[in-house]
Amino acid sequence: MKKENIGRKANINIEPVFINRVSPRSFTGDEVTLLQVEKLMEAARWAPSAFNEQPWKYLFGLKNTTHWNLYLSFLVEANMKWAQDTGVLFVILSKKTFSKNNSDNPTNQFDAGASWMSLALQAEVMGLAAHAMLGFDANKARVELNIPEEYEVIAMVAVGVPVEQEKYQNVSIRKSFNEIAVEGKWS
Repeated sequence: MKKENIGRKANINIEPVFINRVSPRSFTGDEVTLLQVEKLMEAARWAPSAFNEQPWKYLFGLKNTTHWNLYLSFLVEANMKWAQDTGVLFVILSKKTFSKNNSDNPTNQFDAGASWMSLALQAEVMGLAAHAMLGFDANKARVELNIPEEYEVIAMVAVGVPVEQEKYQNVSIRKSFNEIAVEGKWS
């Protein structure tokens, strides 16, 4: 789906992929292929990370496979209602320690976030949409997916084919430059 204008406008000219990326809750129900997942993961793996640790790991369940209902079961009811129409559900993990010496990695979540954003932008380029969620049972996911304790369960992400742009009702706005950036000391 090509989103020519979804009601967002940048204050300064930037690449459209940043403005067009949305987190919809309306999807067509079409499947996402394993090849599409591989492309999303290829983008995610190129994200920067401290000491090139790449602490992220993505577990996933494709629609119409044996894993789909399990992944859906992790979601809170409100998210389950719309996410059932996506094509793949991911659980994002992040390793809490560095592999080289097992010391704490204080930027593991920051790095996993960079990886998630790469996935989200790649989804946009592919005509898909990615919606990250906190509304899920992380403990259930940990148990059911056999996630080791050295990994944090960060978020879930639903990816699918979004419905036509007319369905976007709430166009999110962004804080201004002065609200997010300060030159020099905090004032």
